[in-house]
Amino acid sequence: ADFAGAEAAKVEVALSHWQILEGTHLIFYLLVQSVVLINMVLMMMDLYFNLKIVLSDCREEGRWPTQKEVFKPFLDISVVAMIVAYISIKIPLIRNSANVTEDIQGRLSRIDWESKNSTVTQKKRQFFEEAKLLIQLMGDDAEYSVFANIILIVNLLRIIQCTSVHPRLALLTSTIQKALDDLWHAALLILLLTGCFAAIGTWQFGNYRDDFGSFTRTMQTQFEMMFGEFPPSWTESGGLQVYTVFYFLVVFLLVQNFLLAIIVETYMGVRQDNEDLLTEQEFVHDVFSSFLSYIRIWSFGWPSQRKLGKTLDKWTSRYSVGFLDLKRTGLFKDDVAIGKFILHYGKYDFTATAKIENFPPSKTGEEIIDKIERRLGSMLGRAPLTLKQIAFQAITHREDRKREKESVDGSRQSSMRQEPEVKSTPKSTPKFVDDFERTSSAAGYGNTNGYTGVGVDDLYRENQDLRAELRTLKTMFQQVQLCPSPHQLGRSGFQPRNRLAPTSRSSNGH
Repeated sequence: ADFAGAEAAKVEVALSHWQILEGTHLIFYLLVQSVVLINMVLMMMDLYFNLKIVLSDCREEGRWPTQKEVFKPFLDISVVAMIVAYISIKIPLIRNSANVTEDIQGRLSRIDWESKNSTVTQKKRQFFEEAKLLIQLMGDDAEYSVFANIILIVNLLRIIQCTSVHPRLALLTSTIQKALDDLWHAALLILLLTGCFAAIGTWQFGNYRDDFGSFTRTMQTQFEMMFGEFPPSWTESGGLQVYTVFYFLVVFLLVQNFLLAIIVETYMGVRQDNEDLLTEQEFVHDVFSSFLSYIRIWSFGWPSQRKLGKTLDKWTSRYSVGFLDLKRTGLFKDDVAIGKFILHYGKYDFTATAKIENFPPSKTGEEIIDKIERRLGSMLGRAPLTLKQIAFQAITHREDRKREKESVDGSRQSSMRQEPEVKSTPKSTPKFVDDFERTSSAAGYGNTNGYTGVGVDDLYRENQDLRAELRTLKTMFQQVQLCPSPHQLGRSGFQPRNRLAPTSRSSNGH
């Protein structure tokens, strides 16, 4: 440059680089990018099937897709589009990086600085043109790096969102989701307080301290103070001491601990939900069980999880699912497939069959009632009526019969007197009926429970229908403990469990 004139030159120094790959490094780079492209193809296939399922459900239910059902596919499509665009631009540049650099270096080396055939101005122009081209390449590479960082950040967020697939891994996403409202208001409070402190610090100390020289610089200083990095030599000034201590008390001790309390409280709630979740198991075990279920679906002829799940969801009144229930769906290949299905999923605690056993005499009335209701549920395949509901229905039925009888008697001739009702008292009470009556009496369903002075004991003595119903229940309880024999199933060598307990969705497959 010509410094003979009066003009001054402003020089800025910046360090940039231009990446060159060749040989084995180039082959490894292309191999990695090929794997990324294959992953994008698999991701698009998975996205296609998920969109197909979502649209099918919306069409069957007659509704529009929810915001969550639209956002996730849109995010995946955006990620795939950005990655494919980056790779499509970057691969040709990397492949030609060595040739382009060699060409630029060759043109620079061919500049004859000692030649008298061209002026110094022409030589400088040629040199700076080549240097400008090299700087442009380095600038483009820096822009691609920024684009790649954006892709990596979006993929990081997507990976965090994918952890919600399992309850044990969903601690972060579930905590943020449940505490989002409180975190939002806590963030507003923090921004308000830090903004006020930044304005005070800039006005008070900005004229003689660089770390408070501007509002932005003061915000950076306060951010460091939130993590315990206080301004250097802050004890030398009385005003700065007061400012620092006040900021420490308000923001560091109070507000920051409020934020931590919100997160900890929400986390404890999520943890309690996981402990109450019956289907929750260890992550690796669930992953293995999921792959195993897909293999058995293909080998044993089981229906897909989605098809069987949609069928079972329609059974809103079912309390449990058994062999015959699965057979009536028509989704299984044969009886052996149903048996293998029951044996496979019956080993989990959340689908285990409730044991049917006799009532020990030490059990209280409430525990016996619970046992009776569980037996009824396992037998009927749905939640049974409670003893109180049975007694109320029997009372209502008795009163209806009484009103019907009075209506018939009223239509007779007025001269005829109504004969008194003859009540028959049973000579002996079945053992099951005795247990039933003792249970109702222990549970408080006797004469003092508010049912117009009539208890279950009175109903039994006065209502023949109730006695017949109790005898029927006794017979059914004796039969419910029997499992289907191989001859009943039409197959030999397999004897399935009686019932599967209420099914629950989990990562174990069905």
